[in-house]
Amino acid sequence: MWGKIRLFFISLNTASILLLLLTIFSLLAGFFPQFPRDSIKNPSEAQWWWNAARERYGIFFPILKATGLFTIFYSPVFWVLLILILIGVLFCSWTQLPRGFHVPRLSSILAHSGLLLLAIGLTLSGFLRYTIDSPPLPPGGRFDLNRTSFTISRVWVERSPEGAPLAFGCEGKIEGKILKLSPGWPALAEGFWILPLSYGPAWKIRATGPAGEALRLTWKEEAEGELIIPFARLGEMQEIIIPDADARLEISVQTRGTFVDFYEKGKLAQRMIIQEETEIKGERVRLQFSPEHYIVLRVVKDPGFWPAMAGAVVIAVGFGIAFLTTRKVST
Repeated sequence: MWGKIRLFFISLNTASILLLLLTIFSLLAGFFPQFPRDSIKNPSEAQWWWNAARERYGIFFPILKATGLFTIFYSPVFWVLLILILIGVLFCSWTQLPRGFHVPRLSSILAHSGLLLLAIGLTLSGFLRYTIDSPPLPPGGRFDLNRTSFTISRVWVERSPEGAPLAFGCEGKIEGKILKLSPGWPALAEGFWILPLSYGPAWKIRATGPAGEALRLTWKEEAEGELIIPFARLGEMQEIIIPDADARLEISVQTRGTFVDFYEKGKLAQRMIIQEETEIKGERVRLQFSPEHYIVLRVVKDPGFWPAMAGAVVIAVGFGIAFLTTRKVST
């Protein structure tokens, strides 16, 4: 019985059929959009995704959803297929173990061992990978990671001479260590990979009194003298209260610029559109506006990353040995 099982998994026909099925599933997943697994944590985002898919495929949507073509990578059939391939790699690796040490066969052993590690890493990633996105974080914003926090110190955006964005990133501190992040250069901290996901506009607002003293500003929390407010949604209005001056601000970012309404004693005192550093003077308050940016971070914990990386390295070493030890045929 054991011999038949071993022969089944090391058979070239079995490997060919499993790889063909894996290719078909992958092609289908590439043809139909796949439901983002992280959206399960956000019901409104998940509902928006399904509504968009229903609008795109019309009368075919119920059939496509019922057959699981939008969730191929999370289906039991797909994972059973991967497990069977993993078992096949394990059997092939076992049969390649030599009774003695033979350098020419070492490359085959390393290649199969690397494939095994790679398969284990991908399986762990599929089942145990953890992802969470931060809220919009302006400079000074903080995001908790386990027992510590990552604090943003600076957000930067590079632009072309015409003003088109080219790159973005941020700097921050975690336990006294400074991290510099950009989309192509994530950082590892507290067992989590941290990478910038997106950015957007924010405004730094500073309030001073007639004698230059700092005045209290109240948004979601009260601050002394200065606030940095992110505007994650176009057109969303934010209200800032300056209680010491009996004044308030209503601010919203639009496509044409940032709309600011300044009220004193309950009456509209000034209305303007700002795009750069600006100052508003009232009877009892002086407000300074400076453009900033916020950033959204993606935090990933992936227990399969290092096994998969180790597998890739072992495979490369195996192919390198095969290349160096293969006899060259002269013509």
